[in-house]
Amino acid sequence: MTDSIVRYNTVSNEDQGIVISESSNNEVYNNTVSASGSGIDLDTGSFKNIIYNNSFYSLIVSLKYSL
Repeated sequence: MTDSIVRYNTVSNEDQGIVISESSNNEVYNNTVSASGSGIDLDTGSFKNIIYNNSFYSLIVSLKYSL
């Protein structure tokens, strides 16, 4: 995804919450991720993304960045 907005989502009981892969210029905010392996996973090739005001509950990792 490019130049997108991810907001007001609820993710629960998943291996990964919100995944951003090979993506740029996106905003991710006001989301809730719970009982999952990771909250937000930034994968290789992702840059210039703005991430703020997200809530995480009962996760193994809140924010994961892969090079």
